[in-house]
Amino acid sequence: MNKKISTKLLYGLIPLFFTGCLNSIDGTPCMSNSDCASNICTNGVCEEDTAGAIETDSNMETGSDFETDTFEKVTYDALDILLVVDNSNSMAEEQAIMSNSLATFINGFTAPLKNVVNSSLKDIRIAVTTTDMGLQWDGNPFIPDDYGAFGRLVSSSSRYLEYGNNGALLTDILDPTAEVALSSGQIQCTQVLYQCPEGWSCDNIDEYGEGTCTAPSPELLTFNCGELANKYFPIDPPYISISTNNTFGSTEAALSAACLVNTGNKGFGIEQQLIAATKALSDDNGFLRPNAITLVIVLSDEDDGSLKDGPVFFTSDEANNYDYTMINVALGENPEALFSSTEIIDKLTAAKAKLIGSAQAKDSTYLLSIAGVPITEKCQGFGDEIKECLDVPLLNGTVGDPAIEERVTVTGGVAYFYENACERYDDDVPITLAVPGTRFVTVAQEMGENAYIYSICNPDWNSAFLDVAKAIGSKIESSK
Repeated sequence: MNKKISTKLLYGLIPLFFTGCLNSIDGTPCMSNSDCASNICTNGVCEEDTAGAIETDSNMETGSDFETDTFEKVTYDALDILLVVDNSNSMAEEQAIMSNSLATFINGFTAPLKNVVNSSLKDIRIAVTTTDMGLQWDGNPFIPDDYGAFGRLVSSSSRYLEYGNNGALLTDILDPTAEVALSSGQIQCTQVLYQCPEGWSCDNIDEYGEGTCTAPSPELLTFNCGELANKYFPIDPPYISISTNNTFGSTEAALSAACLVNTGNKGFGIEQQLIAATKALSDDNGFLRPNAITLVIVLSDEDDGSLKDGPVFFTSDEANNYDYTMINVALGENPEALFSSTEIIDKLTAAKAKLIGSAQAKDSTYLLSIAGVPITEKCQGFGDEIKECLDVPLLNGTVGDPAIEERVTVTGGVAYFYENACERYDDDVPITLAVPGTRFVTVAQEMGENAYIYSICNPDWNSAFLDVAKAIGSKIESSK
């Protein structure tokens, strides 16, 4: 299952192809291991390597972990999905869209969509957490008495908890009255692996024995979360598991995950989305596996506010002018108080790195951010495809440097807000108003092909989920 590969060996072989020497024999003069092919350089001469894979000198400048570390090449045959859902008071509509996209996405693996994966994936875990981390900063508690008026204002909020949800994985459906709606013709099925919801049929079978699930009547398109809660929840361990030895079938798992995503809208207004993900992955909850691709899906209409240096933020002019400056502006205007993109990525992969090494952890971890970006090709796609996103113009500023606007609040007062990156309306009724997800963009750019960003203002997110599914399917197949 595991194949040991040394990237140092691969890089050490490069000079040999230019000299035409494929295998230096014992006794050949050398300056480093790279001069000796399958042998090692000892006291200036090549000697037989009896220890195994060659590694170049420790002081050789190679530039990245991928180039310098000896690592285990892992065969990936499972998928671990962590959903990080914004549960502030502006996300009800978006949580409903996520539910539908998620059901289609999961079934796309268990009953593969064409051109996604070559065989069905039988081992999937799905966990859900929220963006609410209270006002903790790098694991330290916020102490209201230390920060005067700002502290008193925060502690008086009925939504504030010292550590919030703290990255805990949800074990029960929070809203049993919620419903999940699916659509006919979206879920793939086969005659052999029948995976349609109960009462549906697998129709439109093609020459390969594949078709799509069809509901015989409109009332069978809607599923009640309360019924699933009574049947499957609470869950222990704290994740939904699809496997040959588990209670959940693919459809039940997809619907149950969709119900878990309905986390309500009572969370604290300062969203620490990315650090919530790192906390959920670092907890000793048994969720992560060395043989699984890790996919983190973040859903939020605010930018990431993952606090590293609380005192810098708590004492800033913007934070202490809270009645006038909205909190996302205060966070955005104090970037030195937040974790950098590199720090976030390191934390996001740290727990898995303990299982398979840093390079492999980064290679097998994907991030899908459904966030506030304009609906344009320059800001939607994989991280290496959105290099110009921060420069995309908004009404007055750019995605990377949005303008600050003065607006009338719901209470009739006046406050500062960042201008919106995107908006979605139903007739004249605003459905989604999202501020620029600048930090999600910078993290995606740094992660490259392992990150994907998509506008939360799109009416559905199926195309984003399909692109990510293809990338993960390709990664799984290429590891075999």
